[in-house]
This record gives sequence, C-alpha cells and structure tokens, in this order.
Amino acid sequence: MKTIFKTIGILILILFISVIGAFGKLLGKSISNNLGNSQNINNQLISKTGQTQAHQRAHVNSCISAGSSKEYCNCTFDQIKEVYSPKDIIDIAKYFKNNSKFPDDFIKLVSECNALKK
Repeated sequence: MKTIFKTIGILILILFISVIGAFGKLLGKSISNNLGNSQNINNQLISKTGQTQAHQRAHVNSCISAGSSKEYCNCTFDQIKEVYSPKDIIDIAKYFKNNSKFPDDFIKLVSECNALKK
C-alpha cells in the first residue's frame, strides 16, 4: 500500500512540476509572439480540464523515469486529464503535503491503472 502512495505522490509532484513548466512555456510563447517569433511549442489543449500536450509529455516521461511502464503512465494521465485541471493538481499536491495522504477520489481514479504497472 505504501508503494501505491509513493507512486501516486511521485505522479502528483510530476504533474505539479509539469503544470508550472507549461505555464512558463505559455508565458514564453506569449512573449515570443509579441516579439514576432512564431515558434510553435506544441502546447495544444487535449482535455476539457485544461491539460495540454506539454503536461502529458512531462507526466509520461517523468513517470517512466520513476520506473513505471509507459502504459501505466499513459493510463494515469488519461484518467487525470479528464477530471482534474492543472489548478486541481496543484491543490491535490498541497492537500498531500498538509495531510500526508491523497483525497480518496484521486486514489480511486489513479488506482484504475494499477494492473498496468511494471
């Protein structure tokens, strides 16, 4: 059970970092566009909750680096992106920091992918 919480904790932190990174990229894109640079950072929305391709790449790459299978990492992101916005992920990370546990609904959602773990 501790392994599941550790994995979920890593995923939350990864998403939190990717959200912060994506906001930085969006800011950089706005500045670049204002300067006349049309560089595409491929940060298109991929969910109604505001998750982007940048969030997905960051989540999956970090999740795989943490030792999980690509299938598991894609599954967890697919579950998360339909329910939680980037702001929600930050709130979940704060909840975990303050309570040393995740909200039950989040645990249940991510647990649907456990069969795909390495």
